[in-house]
Amino acid sequence: MNVVHLIGYVGEKPKFATTQNGKSVVNFSLATTERYGSGENRKEDTQWHRVVAWNKQADVIDQYVDKGSRLYVGGKITHRKYEDRDGRTQHITEVVLSGFEFLNNKKPDQQSDRGQSQGDTFDSGVDDDSQHPPRDGASSVPEPDAFVPEDDLPF
Repeated sequence: MNVVHLIGYVGEKPKFATTQNGKSVVNFSLATTERYGSGENRKEDTQWHRVVAWNKQADVIDQYVDKGSRLYVGGKITHRKYEDRDGRTQHITEVVLSGFEFLNNKKPDQQSDRGQSQGDTFDSGVDDDSQHPPRDGASSVPEPDAFVPEDDLPF
């Protein structure tokens, strides 16, 4: 099963585009940090993940997500390759989004009227793979079934 769940912070303003077929797509980076050890031995390990979202999710992310936004994302890991402008083959690993949730990263007196920082959940709204057809025989990813608060993570 190819399922990934991440909680992290968006590293830069997501990059929005429209495909030749008129589909919305957005790419962004998400930083996750694992903390372990205690006292003077306390360590942090930050990993950066490339995330891609399509259609309605891309539209919502483009409108509401910015650098520093805290998100829960669920999806599948994909690997692809392409030729860059210099003709070299490039390999990319990314998370193809199946659902996400805005997490509260503001103080209570900074909450927006939209409620977007309170944990609103967005999914593709599509029950089949027409949102983003799988490549290389991959299957669709189920929606994340539960949100685990960061305080409950084992690291």
